[in-house]
Formats: sequence, C-alpha cells, structure tokens
Amino acid sequence: MSPLDAAEHIAAFIAQTIKTYETEQLGQKPFNVFPGFLPEWKSRKEQQENCPAIAVHPSQVIDNENESHSVISVLVCTYDDDMKHGHSSLYQILEYLRAALLTEKRVGQKFYIMEDVKTIIPAEQPFPRWWGQIDINVSLPQPMCDYSTIWGDEP
Repeated sequence: MSPLDAAEHIAAFIAQTIKTYETEQLGQKPFNVFPGFLPEWKSRKEQQENCPAIAVHPSQVIDNENESHSVISVLVCTYDDDMKHGHSSLYQILEYLRAALLTEKRVGQKFYIMEDVKTIIPAEQPFPRWWGQIDINVSLPQPMCDYSTIWGDEP
C-alpha cells in the first residue's frame, strides 16, 4: 500500500468515472488517463490529439506522530483555441472530479480520501492548453519502529 499504489488505484477510479462524464457531455472527446506524469507533447497537433488528459501521481508523503498520508496530485489538461472561453471545460472537469472523489471517499477498497482536498488553477496557462490540479490526501499505513531492535528488550 505505497503512495504509487494509491495513485494507480485513483487513476483507475478516475478512468472509470470519467467515462460517465464523457457520455453526459455531447461531443466530449475521450480522456487519456495516465498513472504517473503527462507525456510531453511538443507540437500543437500532438497537444490537440492527446488532450483532454489526466495524470495522477503521488507528490508528497507526510508522516507525523499519529498518521501517515500521501498527497496525490491529479493534473487535468484540456485543449481549446478559444482564448476567451476555452478555460470553461477545464473548470467543469475539475469540479466533476472533485465531487466524484469526495463522494467516493474509499478508492480500491484500500485507500481513504481525507477531507482536505485542494484545487489549483494557475493564472499562467500554456494556451491553447489549459490545466489545473486537484491535490487529495490519502491515508497510508504508518510504518512502525520496533524499538527492541534499537535499544534491546529493556524499556
């Protein structure tokens, strides 16, 4: 149950969930979902062919005294030549995914999505691509130290 395992389960959940979104939106191009990172598309034609796309990867692992969790970043990339309204599809899909993730709570019967979900839409956009990110916290099993191996059997 590693952070990468969590990201792969969340990517599979998103791939399944996004199919419902695609059927609800007339003319919606199918999404490419990548566990890991988005490939680099150099030409405008490659960008247009491969977007919309979603990449899911662990971006942080946080351990404290009482719990361990991973921040899983969900990067959403859309393509639209409309400089004035092209961003709207990005906002719609980010909201759809945010609601789906918060509604589900448990992904892959292993990972629990915690309440603190953050959506980020940077002001700087690589037009004609539009991108945003959802950061979700997923609980992880906390590693435990066997102190007897460090100090022996004595307290």
